[in-house]
Amino acid sequence: MKNKKTAHEKIKRWLNKGFGITPLTAWQMFSCYRLSSVIHRLRRDGMNIKTIIHCAGKEYSYAEYKIVK
Repeated sequence: MKNKKTAHEKIKRWLNKGFGITPLTAWQMFSCYRLSSVIHRLRRDGMNIKTIIHCAGKEYSYAEYKIVK
């Protein structure tokens, strides 16, 4: 049986490569529907992750997460 990586592990590796991640990216690339939960666990495990809020129009905003180096 193959060793499947969880969304948690995939997102951790993605962030460590220096990429940012948004909920849409997490959903499209990793089938992760609860990115904020994964980010919370990664922070609890010691990763220094910053949140950038992007505004898209007057009533819509979304978060982007990146590693702080």
